[in-house]
Amino acid sequence: MEVPMPPPPPPPPPPPKDVQPTKKKLYLAIAEGRKPVEGDHTEARLLLSQRESSFRKGLQWVLFNKYVPSLIQDGPQCGLVALWMAAHLRRPALSSVDMETIVETALKRGYTAQGEMFSARDMALLAEEVCSCKADLLTGGMSGDNASTVIAHMCDGKPVLIPYDEDFNHEPCQNGGHKAHWAVASGKS
Repeated sequence: MEVPMPPPPPPPPPPPKDVQPTKKKLYLAIAEGRKPVEGDHTEARLLLSQRESSFRKGLQWVLFNKYVPSLIQDGPQCGLVALWMAAHLRRPALSSVDMETIVETALKRGYTAQGEMFSARDMALLAEEVCSCKADLLTGGMSGDNASTVIAHMCDGKPVLIPYDEDFNHEPCQNGGHKAHWAVASGKS
């Protein structure tokens, strides 16, 4: 005599619809659909005036402020997001250069494993490929001819990608690449 099999258990209930997104996803959800603030030099001047006490007296500033489109990174992608921002700053017509293309190309070329970019050389190669531009790789900070090269580049309205270590307060520091981050410096319009 054969014993009949019991029916399978019912499927689990669907997840509740009001599940809160993770903190990162919540931040992305808040930022989604918001337009960035396009301004003149007001924000930069405000920032400098708030930090005036930390600057050496007698400094003279050259202030460039070309609006840089922003994109919130999802994961360790600050370098790739900086490249996307620079591409759109350089030529707004490059809006066809999307983050997916940048990430896929970086992964395919072996420049990144999860979106992080630790090599300025790899970043230059990636920029040349996805943005169809010529990238110059400078070493030695702002010493030698680098300062005049960077200023001339920015005066031509071209962006500069700057790798640096990020300190606990988000300011640049020297930490041997252990807190690697990327910035986009903009030129004039």
